[in-house]
Amino acid sequence: APEERSVAKGLSDFYREFRMTANQSERSEGADMVLDVTPSEQSLDDRLQSMSSALKPVDSRWEGEYKFRTFRAGNTLREAISSYAEQEGMQVIWDLNQDFVIKHQFQMDNTVAGSLAKIASAIDSNFEGKVATFMCPKQRSLVVTEKVTEYLSTQCSRVGS
Repeated sequence: APEERSVAKGLSDFYREFRMTANQSERSEGADMVLDVTPSEQSLDDRLQSMSSALKPVDSRWEGEYKFRTFRAGNTLREAISSYAEQEGMQVIWDLNQDFVIKHQFQMDNTVAGSLAKIASAIDSNFEGKVATFMCPKQRSLVVTEKVTEYLSTQCSRVGS
């Protein structure tokens, strides 16, 4: 009987260890898909205010061209949406402490602003605050952030919900 218990205990230990190893590999694989972003030393409001005089404002209702956009595997969400925004004369201010590697290619049929709002909604659960998207016409910028500042509330318009 003692030998049976040790075999049972051995199998039990083996499966417990196997499950832990499997869980850890899933976690580390997922961790490879999330990149830490170094925050700017300047506050978001200061950055936006310093940009406003240097640029030609865009129409306050700007959303970008409505079309299919491909988000390729291996790229990050920030890089991809920033590239599409730049093609239309805008910039993205990614005011979040994480960016995400695209694991599988996908397409969005939307405007640049609409696509960024959908991305914000999709990644929202990774952050403590609610991730929101704004369009700031004086800065020709789209902002994605979890910290809604007074400047964003008064000088920019919210995109999406």
